[in-house]
Amino acid sequence: MSYKNIAVFGKYQDDSVASHVAELVSFLLTQNVKVYLGDTTADTEALNNLSLERATDEDLANVIEL
Repeated sequence: MSYKNIAVFGKYQDDSVASHVAELVSFLLTQNVKVYLGDTTADTEALNNLSLERATDEDLANVIEL
């Protein structure tokens, strides 16, 4: 089974996880996966440079597979 849509969530506004989240996102993108950032994770200042769609609760119900 392969996933095509994955949402990534980190600790709420915690810059200490930003490098790990960015590394994970980079890997997922090399795997041809559509990556979404969780709404509150996307608000983390250290992740503002990632140009990804935000995953809302509605997204979780409709498009996210993992």
